[in-house]
Amino acid sequence: MHARSRTSAGFWVASVPARLLPLKSSVEELGAAVMEALSASAYGVQTPSRDEHRELHAPLLAIAKVRSWSTLQRSAALCNVMQSAGGIVVEPTRNGGSSGDERGYHPLSDQSSLVDARLGPNNLGVAVVAAFERCC
Repeated sequence: MHARSRTSAGFWVASVPARLLPLKSSVEELGAAVMEALSASAYGVQTPSRDEHRELHAPLLAIAKVRSWSTLQRSAALCNVMQSAGGIVVEPTRNGGSSGDERGYHPLSDQSSLVDARLGPNNLGVAVVAAFERCC
């Protein structure tokens, strides 16, 4: 799990904190970690150069115990979690792999859910688990 920050050029990059939670973590622990990542996300960060992308991804890759983003992407599911005016949007994605015309993660917006941030980390954790189950 990691935070994401929006660059001044308008695209999102992985950012810290990056954490690996044990599979036995409770939904409340998961929700709390997601809230921490959301609060660490930033807007208007400096747009990284191609070489700086490697440095940005290094903490996440180290935690995942892989050497490259493409290796991670070949086997990882991605769930986007975004703060909005109405609450927290939890969105599953489809993994198109690391090469070819369909590469990258594709949002499954029609399967997203909205969580009331005031209800606490338990409800957010439940929504994230449900979204991961819909990732393909």
